[in-house]
Amino acid sequence: MVNIAAKRGLTIHHHNHAKKYLYRHAIVRAIDASLPQQAQCMDASLRSHLDLTLARQQHDELVKAISSAPGITGVTELPSDGHADSVFIEDTAVVLGDTVLFTHPGANSRQSEVQRIRETFQQRFPQMKMKEMAYGGTLDGGDVLYTGKPY
Repeated sequence: MVNIAAKRGLTIHHHNHAKKYLYRHAIVRAIDASLPQQAQCMDASLRSHLDLTLARQQHDELVKAISSAPGITGVTELPSDGHADSVFIEDTAVVLGDTVLFTHPGANSRQSEVQRIRETFQQRFPQMKMKEMAYGGTLDGGDVLYTGKPY
């Protein structure tokens, strides 16, 4: 639900271990009213169990928590633009250091979501290196596991 971008900052303390993250700015998207009817999911019957009011309340709480996290200097909130799954913003871009890869999501209905994210990065973070996926391949950014270590 969140794509974090920009420069150094956020420190998270957990079980007496501090971990320093490289990012200080988060980008989030609103939950679209069509989410309960049109969300992409493995089991379409699960859609009927989505509570839009509760989802929006939880999303608002998430945004507040991110905004108040140590080291976070900004949160960009984008509209859903009528895309049911746009709240899963992590699928549209993968950020590693100073480079962002704009993905080509596997579901055709999600591919137009990338344009808004691309424009946001171009406006807010012009210093970043921006890469595009080649046509033919697909990638949902949420399927990428970043270990934090180069191998």
